[in-house]
Amino acid sequence: MATAKTTPSTASEFWELLARSRLHDPARVSALRAAFAAQPASTDAKPSAIAQWLVAQRQVTVWQARRLLRGEPGPFFIGDYRLLERIDSTDGGQLFRAIHTPSSKRVVLALLDRDRCRDVQTWTDIVRRTAVAHQATDPMVSKTWALEQIDANRIVVCEDVAGESLSDELAKRGGLPVQEAGWITMALARAVAEHHRLAGPHGAISLETLRREPGGGNVRLLQYPLVGDPHARSPRVPMNDPKALGRMGTRAAFVAPECILGGGAVSETSDVYAIGCVLAALLTGRPPGWKGDAATTIATIAQAGFDPPGPPLVPLEVGTLVGYLTARDPAARYPSAADAAAAVAACFGFPPPDQAATTTTSRPPVEPVATASPAPAMGFPAESPVTAVPSRGRPTAAVPNEATRRARRRAAIFRAAMVGVTAAALLGIVGFIVVMQAAPKPAPPPPKPEPVEQQATVEKPAAAPEGKTASMEGE
Repeated sequence: MATAKTTPSTASEFWELLARSRLHDPARVSALRAAFAAQPASTDAKPSAIAQWLVAQRQVTVWQARRLLRGEPGPFFIGDYRLLERIDSTDGGQLFRAIHTPSSKRVVLALLDRDRCRDVQTWTDIVRRTAVAHQATDPMVSKTWALEQIDANRIVVCEDVAGESLSDELAKRGGLPVQEAGWITMALARAVAEHHRLAGPHGAISLETLRREPGGGNVRLLQYPLVGDPHARSPRVPMNDPKALGRMGTRAAFVAPECILGGGAVSETSDVYAIGCVLAALLTGRPPGWKGDAATTIATIAQAGFDPPGPPLVPLEVGTLVGYLTARDPAARYPSAADAAAAVAACFGFPPPDQAATTTTSRPPVEPVATASPAPAMGFPAESPVTAVPSRGRPTAAVPNEATRRARRRAAIFRAAMVGVTAAALLGIVGFIVVMQAAPKPAPPPPKPEPVEQQATVEKPAAAPEGKTASMEGE
């Protein structure tokens, strides 16, 4: 998209550059120029002042104005798509927010690299991944619409998910209410389960790839090609690229230990780990285990992981759930995102994921949804306190894996051993008490004799009945 450029130094040169850009037709450019000339401070205005005025009038975007000031007349169009701004991407893709001029619909374009698309295998994989992403129906997942070739450009057209990332939201708001965090996590796990079924591992789940729609709306998960390098044949964490690793920022806190130790390869269980990290972040308001930079955080995660939140910040059941989702050993986690969704629903008292409402991914329902086998009714209104989370014991997946079963057996053996030790201690104490009670007691010391003078002053009682002897003791 490079073009010859000459930096405009006068107002006339800037207006001529705007006309060449095709952002506005000649008649519109003339009208804008006349409107600017009517401003009090328009005399001898510099190009930068004109650009600022056009941005304020919403006639050009900031990105367009900067390119014009650099002497770049474009291209600002790809076919019928008018480019509005470039979206920062740390993964090698070129993303542009654009408007489809015939329909006035806002979209995001992923501009593909021409040279890389010449590789047959790479291009075949792009076609396949675009087609698979188009099949996603979960309301949380961003929409991928089409793969188009316009002139020499190949682009993937997808939904423009407006709003801010959950990372930015939590930086302002702090941790979310427990039931809201649980509802978002269940919706996320359900969406990732569909992604696994259609396309395999997501590989980039974090607060940065979760967006809250404007006005406190639904939370959305970005998918291909909005995350990762669209040319990559499989999602990977850039563990072998120090520069890319440094650009990850807080996303490093959501990388599973096996991805770090395995050179960046992702799997479905590493997505389960990331889901647990999202839940921990939503509860605490900060990325779990974050150490200030990506390199230190990843080194710590690889060595020791992080401690799940617990009381008094969150209920014990929720902290236990986070621990199972983010176990360092992948085999000890829930085996799939679908199982993770079921475990979150059971822990928080939500209806099963396949029965939960599919129209909202931000707030739990005020009233519980009845199920075929009703459990205690537990609705989660938005104002519910943390203690409203029901106590349901240790959360379990619908189909626990063998590692989970082994962990349960070890826990049961440990509990049985502790019960045995406690019982033995109690029996020992009871036996000691019984032995002490059965032991012969020493005779009490004889009473001290009373002084003689006291006996003389006591009046002798009447004669005792026959067979009894009068005594002064006890009177």
